[in-house]
Amino acid sequence: MGTPLTAMSQCTFEIQSQSVEQTITFGEQLAKHLRAGDWVTLDGELGAGKTHLIRGIAQGMGADGHAVASPTFVLMHEYEPEDLDQPLLIHIDAYRLERSDDLINLGWSDVANEAVMMIEWASKVSEALPVDRLQITLRHVDDHTRAIELTGYGKWEDRMENLPKFSQ
Repeated sequence: MGTPLTAMSQCTFEIQSQSVEQTITFGEQLAKHLRAGDWVTLDGELGAGKTHLIRGIAQGMGADGHAVASPTFVLMHEYEPEDLDQPLLIHIDAYRLERSDDLINLGWSDVANEAVMMIEWASKVSEALPVDRLQITLRHVDDHTRAIELTGYGKWEDRMENLPKFSQ
């Protein structure tokens, strides 16, 4: 993204995106590192870019990124890639969930090992999340700039060094 990497710890780093387009491009790059059974959890203020990042991930996985919308009212969307050798992307918005058990009751568990699970507002359902996950936190820096912090937990700690640090 042209902005230097900020090292925070062995399994956390932060990048900055200067535009929606850069956030989407970063998502496309990140998608190349995702595989079936992965959990990616997202948190951030309203308008911080969570859905734009997921749109880029969907595009990078070969799904129709234009179909990606915040599932706030539907709670869950599934995006199938054109290449059926790629995993399904399941996008859940936990904003309206009242407790962690509500996440479990959405009916995704049968396909979780064959899909990439993306959970927006993950902190609302933290008790139901697996230990092995990539946590992404987005925050406003200014009107156009977003800080994107990535933290690897469990098996993700070893995978962090291979993740994209910049977007072209």
